Amino acid sequence: KFGEFSKVAFRLYACGDATAQPGHTTVFVWMAHPPGLSFTFNLRIGDSLSTAPRLWQATMIHYRMDLRWVQLASALSSQDGGLSITLQVLQWHGPEENPADSHVECHTNVSLALEMLQGAASASVAAMADRGVM
Repeated sequence: KFGEFSKVAFRLYACGDATAQPGHTTVFVWMAHPPGLSFTFNLRIGDSLSTAPRLWQATMIHYRMDLRWVQLASALSSQDGGLSITLQVLQWHGPEENPADSHVECHTNVSLALEMLQGAASASVAAMADRGVM
């Protein structure tokens, strides 16, 4: 779940997809609706692997990235049971530069997106407090 306004799904191809380099894994991140705001994010896989920051554009509904299999295998071997994949928002940016380029019916409005941002920030602080980081 991505805040209160969308759902996120992950699809992992351990041997990569058709365009992946040998020895790489492909990860797709799908969002039910474009977020309406751009943001910088990374993926946290398990407890030990974080991807480099990436930019999710306001009008996008999916993102594709490749990871080295040895990095993913290391993250998998350090897990006890299931694998957790978390989309971490690192920085929020404004709405798309040209709203005419997107279809309003396909994504949330800016005020709803801002409400979602506030909720995400509160959830992040609560999660950090639960882990004893704060």
